[in-house]
Amino acid sequence: LCWQWSDGCEYHAHSEHFWTDKLIFNRDRPTSIDHVSHDASASSDPMFRIIHMVRAPIAMIKSAFEYHLHTAIQSDEPWLFRKASCYLCYPENSCTVFQRCNRNCSYRELLTMVGQEEGSLLEVLRSQRLLENMYANTKRWLNHRNVLHLSVDHMAKDEEMTIQCIANWSGYPSSLKTENLGAEHIAQQKQHRHVALRDAKITRGKFDTTVLDRLLQNPAWTQQFDQINQALSAVYERQSRLFGCPTVYYSLDGV
Repeated sequence: LCWQWSDGCEYHAHSEHFWTDKLIFNRDRPTSIDHVSHDASASSDPMFRIIHMVRAPIAMIKSAFEYHLHTAIQSDEPWLFRKASCYLCYPENSCTVFQRCNRNCSYRELLTMVGQEEGSLLEVLRSQRLLENMYANTKRWLNHRNVLHLSVDHMAKDEEMTIQCIANWSGYPSSLKTENLGAEHIAQQKQHRHVALRDAKITRGKFDTTVLDRLLQNPAWTQQFDQINQALSAVYERQSRLFGCPTVYYSLDGV
């Protein structure tokens, strides 16, 4: 049984959890990650230097779900409060996401209606396009020396080392590196960031993600997640060796 809405969405009865068996990456849009080279010496580097911010898929889905659920100020994310607004969604995923409320609720309202398990499944669908784009770029720039792949996990592990790594990679003179900024200046900057981040958009360590952790071990996804985690870990190890970046390793259990 299915029916068609005037917005072009097609819904199927009794299909609340049909997407649990979907691949996070559509078979029609494969995003396999290729071999990571030892020295990042691809033959056709991008013309410009690019710092590519990327996250492990499970960490990104968990963070997005908690952030969207607990964002209470409309000006922070206006789309969250608009009816049937699915930021950067594939159109077909938007239809599925808002099936429960017949497209008569906002995404944040929808997350408050459901539990953590169903909410995280909705977040998987909402994030699919963004994730695919992120890992398509990762694949495209995997072995390019002009691209530095970084994550919030690098900053969390060692902020000063990450800044030093960017300086080493970019070729800036040593006067711009962190050891020459001055201890007092660094201490002041850390204090300013600490104050600014106390109430900022940070989800790391704030919420119990036990249900999400279990759910995201779905066999339909784990092979892809593991492939991406291995590729990112290899890239980060290479960047640690070449540029002195913090070493970050990903597994299906986390960082």
